[in-house]
Amino acid sequence: MIKFFRKIRQKTLTENKFGKYLTYAIGEIILVVIGILIALSINNWNEDRQATNLANENYLNLLTSLEQDSITVQKTIERNMIGLRALRKIIPLKKNAELLELTEENLNKYLMQFSYAARSFIPKSGVYNLLTSNNGFDLIKSDKIKSLLINLYDYQYKAYEDLDSQIDNKYHNQLGSIMR
Repeated sequence: MIKFFRKIRQKTLTENKFGKYLTYAIGEIILVVIGILIALSINNWNEDRQATNLANENYLNLLTSLEQDSITVQKTIERNMIGLRALRKIIPLKKNAELLELTEENLNKYLMQFSYAARSFIPKSGVYNLLTSNNGFDLIKSDKIKSLLINLYDYQYKAYEDLDSQIDNKYHNQLGSIMR
């Protein structure tokens, strides 16, 4: 192909057809520009495709993390309900007479259920932290999803951590010493 164009260029120069040579040169420049534009379009398309794939991967990772948090919250609620029922058996609301009726075996069982229930929910925020630290948040196109994620991780989970530390403090310092 290069030999073909070289022959045309040499032929027009040897025949002193400068106008024809100029037309040929402009045509060749236009072909090169079109080739560059096509290459840029392909490169932009490829970068967009990679960004879309990365955004989809981020969405899936966030979804997986939130699903795992949901399962953990459900298990924490179930454990805390078991602990609350056990605590109600240990410390009756109406009379202390029921407490005296508990056998040592049942008392130990209820104490174990209660201590098992005193576990905290620790949210999985690794994916969110990764997204916020390396500008992965820019790939999320939905402002509503961004807003909800920021609200969940930066406000609600932080508020829960504060509340959870207060509950742990009350459990370990007050109820824990009573139970021991």
